[in-house]
Amino acid sequence: MAEQGMEPLTMEQIAERAHVAIGTLYKRFQGKHSLLPLVLERVQARHVLRLREFLARPAPPDLAARCRELLLRFTEEQRRSQRLIRSLFVGHLQAPPPAAAAAHSQEMLGLLRDWLAECRAEVRHPQPELAIALGLGLVLQTLQTALVFDRVPGGLSFEAYREEMALLLLRYLGVTNLG
Repeated sequence: MAEQGMEPLTMEQIAERAHVAIGTLYKRFQGKHSLLPLVLERVQARHVLRLREFLARPAPPDLAARCRELLLRFTEEQRRSQRLIRSLFVGHLQAPPPAAAAAHSQEMLGLLRDWLAECRAEVRHPQPELAIALGLGLVLQTLQTALVFDRVPGGLSFEAYREEMALLLLRYLGVTNLG
């Protein structure tokens, strides 16, 4: 999936890559689309580990630098697995994610909210925690959609678009030092 996307992928290729017989694969899965929830869960578990490694590093001291660093890392990760994420996104639309994948997603967002909230003194929004949660969710989903579907509005480069998303988040939070 990561190499060629979902559509050209066959169950035979999956069985070969997994070093299992095709019959064994079909005993557990009805087809390639029924693999998506398992793949989503594993990808998200890997993302949680990488996120924890990222958050364990020394953090930039101000919120503007944190937001930019976060969006840079997020978009690099999304770009690295664009085809896989696109396949998982389409699969997600066809069936709800398993409970474990939803839990991983909530864990990642919680970790990121807490990390940004360490700089809550810079937030001028009347409800800093709510603003961080809403702004972060909006910006991450918007960036992911732009990456997955190769749609950056306004003729911007992706880097310029990412910077605009950082400014959008920072201004919504009411941060005065935009870096």
